Amino acid sequence: RQSQIDSFPQLFPGCTTIKILTIDGSQASPAITRLDSLYPVTTITQDLIIKATGVSDFSGLSSITDVGSYILLDSNYNLTSTNWHTLTHTGGLVFSRSPLMTNMDGMFSHLSNTNLWSTIFNNLGLTDFEEFNHVTSVINFSVSDCPVTSLNGFQNLTAADYGMQINSNPFLTDISQLSNI
Repeated sequence: RQSQIDSFPQLFPGCTTIKILTIDGSQASPAITRLDSLYPVTTITQDLIIKATGVSDFSGLSSITDVGSYILLDSNYNLTSTNWHTLTHTGGLVFSRSPLMTNMDGMFSHLSNTNLWSTIFNNLGLTDFEEFNHVTSVINFSVSDCPVTSLNGFQNLTAADYGMQINSNPFLTDISQLSNI
């Protein structure tokens, strides 16, 4: 519920580190539309899961620099941009069902780790992946149902150990950016 997120600073004063943060708006009424009360959080030691919300950006997460395991962003249909510029580490990313998402706004441009266990993009409005231009290896890689015309941003990718899946991208005409794999 939105009220639970809004009361976070009062209920957990001084809390900057969370083990697992799950925001599931699938049963929320009214919809979860803001994450700004989570501003004190800087570190999530395991997983960050945000699904089925009505947020348009992740500006409320702008203090988070480290997500230890993975980020799962799913079914955030009003999301248009991330507006989250501080992330320096995550183990992997699953980003799905946010068709209005056209810009990651620097969300991953500051990653210090260049080896991700998984990057999965499904049903996003993104037209490129330029923010990932410093990522050199992933365990698993998938891009599906995105309006991309090329895979700009993945030109430095040299390994996808457990494979790649690229399908249902009707405008994708150039995959030469994957030539280093």
